[in-house]
Amino acid sequence: MGWRRLLLFSSLCHSLSVGAFGTPVVSTDTGSLGAGSQEVWGHIFCDPAQTPGLTIALNGIQLGNATFLPAFPRGGAPRKSSGVDGSPLGSLGPSAEFRIPPLLPGSYLLEVLHPGLTFPKYRIVTTSTGGSEVYMLNEYLVPATLASLPVPFKVGPTGVPRYFPVQGGFSILDLLRQPLVILVMVSLGIMYFLRKMQEAQTEAENQQLEQEPHEQHAVDNMQHEPPESAFVQKLLRQSGC
Repeated sequence: MGWRRLLLFSSLCHSLSVGAFGTPVVSTDTGSLGAGSQEVWGHIFCDPAQTPGLTIALNGIQLGNATFLPAFPRGGAPRKSSGVDGSPLGSLGPSAEFRIPPLLPGSYLLEVLHPGLTFPKYRIVTTSTGGSEVYMLNEYLVPATLASLPVPFKVGPTGVPRYFPVQGGFSILDLLRQPLVILVMVSLGIMYFLRKMQEAQTEAENQQLEQEPHEQHAVDNMQHEPPESAFVQKLLRQSGC
């Protein structure tokens, strides 16, 4: 019975995970949403030549049924502009327009994907009454503002993908922060101080060795008196002095 309970618990966890992170539920029955349902759509501002690489993803799942419509700049012919050079959105007009099929009530993470551009993420919240709200998310996937974005909302690239961290120029402080450099410097410092200590100890031993013969010679002179002094003392005793 224990393995059956374990199997039942694992299947329940799997079903809950699939329901939480699985494919977004797209409603195919437009009548069930009501006549007042709000459609989610927006404009993408980038180089028109880069629009073929754009895709829409909801909760990490790419949507093949999201409609893209080309929209050229207001000047007529498309101009070369990636949208990351600081030009405000709307100055050249949208390059593409996307529409998301009707969604069932819930919260969805909207991502605009492109191999050469990065776009901010958005949160779509749909209600049972057919209303939809769109919020721009920050890097922590938290709404950047409390107010929802107007529909259609504008989507512009924030930069290009960076697969390696950007590093600045050469700096001594950056070099000193490297663990290998710190280890080498500590090792050299220890070797330097050990050498100085060894030299000081050797010098002290040499001075001690130089002082020992002089001290030993003085002790020997005190212990061994010359024979002339003993002879002189004997003569003095015989003379009665």
